[in-house]
Amino acid sequence: MERCAVIGGDLLPLVPYSQETIRVEFEVSNPLQVLVDISEMCLDISHTDGAAEAFTTIPFNFSLSPSQRRIVALEAIALLPGGMSVNGVRWTLSSTVPSAHVFRLKGRRLNRSHEEKVGCFYEPDKRLELTVVPQMPLLRVDVSGAPPVLMHGELVKLTLELTNIGSEPVRSCSMNPSLPHCAMVGTPQQLDDPFPCFALCIVADGSSHSYATALHCRR
Repeated sequence: MERCAVIGGDLLPLVPYSQETIRVEFEVSNPLQVLVDISEMCLDISHTDGAAEAFTTIPFNFSLSPSQRRIVALEAIALLPGGMSVNGVRWTLSSTVPSAHVFRLKGRRLNRSHEEKVGCFYEPDKRLELTVVPQMPLLRVDVSGAPPVLMHGELVKLTLELTNIGSEPVRSCSMNPSLPHCAMVGTPQQLDDPFPCFALCIVADGSSHSYATALHCRR
């Protein structure tokens, strides 16, 4: 399973925001020797408040050849804040038989105490338990001008473009490079100076801002 918010590979609960799309991926197989038609397959989701309008599911139709295996990705859109649980999937077999499957995930095998070693105990897996939070900003980052290789002592100017594709404004934005002593951030005019100064980029709602970054390759 993974995340659009995609449900992640760790065992922690996912925290999507309202109006975000959640995608669950799993493998299905057809053990029969005949073609199987699957229609209206969708996620079976429950909300802590019992509100059916808290989410919307997106149905998916497909067919499976004899002995075929495939990855299916089902999506749902969280509409209201609150707790949500992905219980399983529902579908109709050959446009006739309603069917369902319940997800039963196991966490990592516990092996700390003597009781856990001789028994069969697993860590709780909360990947399918979601806490939907109110809408928030969502930044898309695009970098251009980055060379595949840098020479020692070489100074390269990159263009970093931040776009707020979320529905809420970004009130402050800062840059946290892994090697801060190798990066200088500022406007293109500032980076043309002999000693570039730092600048903080503030991104408004729905807007896109570009600014330059000087990357200095050194020890």
